[in-house]
Amino acid sequence: MVKRLSSLGPQWRFLLFVGGLTLMFGLAFSPSELYTVPNDGWRDSFLLLFYWLLLLVGVFGLTMLLAISRRVFAVAYPLLIVACTAMTYYRYTAHAVLTPMMIDLLLVNDWRTDVAAMSWLLLALLLLALAVAVAVAVWRWCHVRVSWRWALLWLPLSLLMVYVAVAGVPGHSQEVMQRMPFSFYDNVSEYLAQRRVVATHRPAMPTPTGGDDSLTVVLVVGESLRADHLGLNGYCRNTTPLMAQEPLLVSLPNVSSRYSLTHLSLPHMLTRADDQHPERAYQERSFLSMMRQAGFRTAWLSNQESGQTFVYFMQECDTLVYANRGGSISMFDAWLDEDLLPLFDEELSKAAGRQLILLHTIGSHWFYNAHFTPNSAAYKPLANHRVVMSNTVEQLTNSYDNTIRYSDWLWKQLIDRLRQRRALLIYLSDHGESLGEDGNYWHGADREEQLSTACFVWFSSKYMERYPSKVEALRHNANRHLRHDFLFHSILTASNLESTLVDHQLDIFR
Repeated sequence: MVKRLSSLGPQWRFLLFVGGLTLMFGLAFSPSELYTVPNDGWRDSFLLLFYWLLLLVGVFGLTMLLAISRRVFAVAYPLLIVACTAMTYYRYTAHAVLTPMMIDLLLVNDWRTDVAAMSWLLLALLLLALAVAVAVAVWRWCHVRVSWRWALLWLPLSLLMVYVAVAGVPGHSQEVMQRMPFSFYDNVSEYLAQRRVVATHRPAMPTPTGGDDSLTVVLVVGESLRADHLGLNGYCRNTTPLMAQEPLLVSLPNVSSRYSLTHLSLPHMLTRADDQHPERAYQERSFLSMMRQAGFRTAWLSNQESGQTFVYFMQECDTLVYANRGGSISMFDAWLDEDLLPLFDEELSKAAGRQLILLHTIGSHWFYNAHFTPNSAAYKPLANHRVVMSNTVEQLTNSYDNTIRYSDWLWKQLIDRLRQRRALLIYLSDHGESLGEDGNYWHGADREEQLSTACFVWFSSKYMERYPSKVEALRHNANRHLRHDFLFHSILTASNLESTLVDHQLDIFR
């Protein structure tokens, strides 16, 4: 084999060397990130093959870039292969991928927690991967030569191939950036960007006065749930049978968001930002900070990935816990909001007279089938294509409505845990969703159904006894046309807090 390769020109040996490593990477590591992608029919198979080939174009370019210098290759290639081996292991065993929150957990855990995640099998795989990678590096050092003249050609070619893979195909670059090896760069850079956001200085807000010695306030931030698909609001399907049985629940069917994307709507929802002052979302602190100053124990329980625009508010809380620590929407794994329940129970058990708990749910985000259990699949046939527009409107609607049936069950679990407390639960979705209307799907556009957000308020009997005027005002304001702006002002009043920042025109509890 060595003699056969030696008979070729050095430039061809170099290309065969890089090509062989690229194919090995595509067969050893890439399947771990593609096996859960929905595949129903030749179109999905073709698209999956296209993404795999596009990824290999980028891997070929990256490998070539490293291999141009044997010194760089001898150091970088073994590190890359060991890292990919570790992530492939966790992908198969824990259904986890690298995300900014995973990096955060690795850095904030003490060494005993990180060691506990190891296993003898993982250690053996890492040693084997290191041995193979070192052998490849030695082969490159001894048998593959690259002259400086050819290096001048390979360098721009390798950069071009990486660019084509990660940015050269509009609408598909993110598919490559979320896969190894490019996901390492993508997630580390996102993590560092989020750290910079958290480190920025925002002036403290005035401390509210008043309050209640014993009050639990829960805010459930929904995802992609539009108001007109709730049975509570007269939808043709009874998607909320459990909430319909709650006498102390008030639905607000006419709430809308200013934006139809989470990273824009969530900062607007949590701060004093409004149509006249949108900049406040990125300059001021949230009501979380104000309620913490007023003596509330605050917790953010997340079943979503963190984002640059709202990670600052997550860090305002006393407690920040991720339910889905290694999940990624691009992987299409089962991703259920019931994973929040043990965290919710733990937070409720902590000795705190005043509590504010925010649950950031995955709710009705695409891929819908990943966000409900078989028991919640009341409507069929289900969506079965990874590309949203490849499904029929009926399939999309069925799967979407099943996410609501599942959320209805989850809301019941939360409320049952609050019944004996003086408690209030506010549900508010970040935005709505298009389900094929006029050829539109998902969210991100300025359309009515995408800006329509589901919202309701539940209160316990003890809360109603203590604050009958607030409950009366809530019922009186139930049908008002509101924007997300109302939340900042209303949740402070609902918590019996007074602040000069509260705009009474936006307060649904007055």
